[in-house]
Amino acid sequence: VGATHVNNLLKNYSHEQVVYALMSQLREKETELTSLSEQSHVILRHHQITEESNKQLKSKIDIHNKLAAEKDTRIAVLEKKLAHQKKNRGSEALAEAKMKAIAEIAAESK
Repeated sequence: VGATHVNNLLKNYSHEQVVYALMSQLREKETELTSLSEQSHVILRHHQITEESNKQLKSKIDIHNKLAAEKDTRIAVLEKKLAHQKKNRGSEALAEAKMKAIAEIAAESK
C-alpha cells in the first residue's frame, strides 16, 4: 500500500478513530503473541517430558541388557560345569565298570 493511498484513507477518519483502530490491531496481535508463546511453552515442556521419558526408558533398557548379559554368562558357566560333570561321571562309571569286571575276574580265579 502506497503512502498516497494511506494518506487518502486517513483523510476519511479522525485521529481518534485511527488510533483506536491501530490500538485494536495491536491488542489482537498481543493476544496472538501471548497465545503463541503459551503454545510454545507447552510444546517445550512436552518435549522436555518426552526427553526425560526417553532417558528413563534407555536407562531401563541398559539395565535389562546388562542383566541379560550376566544371565547369559551364568548360563554358559553352568553349562560348562554340567558338561564337565557329565564327562567325569562317564569316566567314573567306566572306572567303576572296570573295577567290577576285575573283581569278577578275581572272584572267578579263586
